[in-house]
Amino acid sequence: MEELVRGKKQAVIVFDDMTRPTPVKDVAPHIVESLHRAGLRKDQIRFIWALGAHGAYDMLNARKKLGEMIVENNAVYNHNPYENTVRIGRTPTGVELWFNKEFLACDLKIGIGCITPHVHAGYGGGAKLIFPGVAGIESINQFHNQLYQDKSRTGLVWISSAIMRMPLW
Repeated sequence: MEELVRGKKQAVIVFDDMTRPTPVKDVAPHIVESLHRAGLRKDQIRFIWALGAHGAYDMLNARKKLGEMIVENNAVYNHNPYENTVRIGRTPTGVELWFNKEFLACDLKIGIGCITPHVHAGYGGGAKLIFPGVAGIESINQFHNQLYQDKSRTGLVWISSAIMRMPLW
C-alpha cells in the first residue's frame, strides 16, 4: 500500500451499496490504517457509495456498511449521477463518459466490492464499481442501451464476449 500511496495527495475509496453482501466495515478500517501509515491524513481520504443510478443512503445505512469508526472519522458521500459529474470523453462504441467529480479529483482510487453473477454483464462488481458505480446518468443510460444491440451477448456468468464487458477505450 505504501508504494501505491507514495506521492498521492487525495484518496477515494469507492464501495458497493446495501444490495451487495460485501463486508466493507471489516475491510475498510485496514485500508484506512494503511493509508495513514503511508502518510495520508483523514482529510485526504473520502468514501463514495458506488450507487450508479440507485437511490441514496442515509447515515444509519452508512454505519451498517462502513462501521462507526469510518463514518465518524471520514467524509462519506452518496454518488449522485445527476449532479457533480464531468465529461471526460467517449468510448469507441460512442458511449459518453461522465464521472463523479470528487472521484476524478483523487489521485488514488481504491474499490471495495464483491463479485456476483449479473444477468446482463456476466458478473457484477469489479469494474462495475466505477462504471456505472460513479458514472453520470448520461453514461449509465447509453451504456445500458448497448444491451439492445445484441441480446445474445448478455447473460449470467458469461464474460468473454459479453457486450457490457467490452473495453471502454
